[in-house]
Amino acid sequence: MKGESHLRKPADFTRLHRQGKYLGRPLLAVKSLPNGLSYSRWGVVVSKKLGNAVVRNRIKRRLREIMRQAALKAGRDTVIIARPGAATVGFCDLRETLAELLAKSELIKSDEIVGAVAN
Repeated sequence: MKGESHLRKPADFTRLHRQGKYLGRPLLAVKSLPNGLSYSRWGVVVSKKLGNAVVRNRIKRRLREIMRQAALKAGRDTVIIARPGAATVGFCDLRETLAELLAKSELIKSDEIVGAVAN
């Protein structure tokens, strides 16, 4: 099921931005919404305000790797929004911040985060 776990359509991103439950930190923000499916989907948004293409792609690669390691609960759409501070921090800081946001949003169980943060 490769590809099913990613949000791709602009309409899905728009729906999440308008109706999604928001939770933010200085480095990242998360919006989530039930999707009515048997699996979860997620996407990453990195604005041009964060830097040039090299910087934006680095942030996206890091966030995608963190999300691959996370075991999301089924039936939710999630968008991770990078904030300007994300361009200057390392992988571990992004992982800790995203793990905290996903746990507070109840998108993953807190005991599943421990393995992701400890790696």
